[in-house]
Amino acid sequence: MVRASEPPPARLGTIVAIRRIGAARAAEFVVREDTGATIVVVQPDSDGLAVGERVALMAESRTRIARTR
Repeated sequence: MVRASEPPPARLGTIVAIRRIGAARAAEFVVREDTGATIVVVQPDSDGLAVGERVALMAESRTRIARTR
């Protein structure tokens, strides 16, 4: 029996800066990963994320962030 591989665990980090992008309701999020690396993610700001929030970085076809629960 072949087992499906499990998805890699999400990386975690903290939002350190946000820049709103035009009227498109998108934002550029600067996230400091727990490893110390910094990544910038551009995505719609539909979740109302804020500086200082903990987020999970999920690598799909593109990296996106989501509030941790």
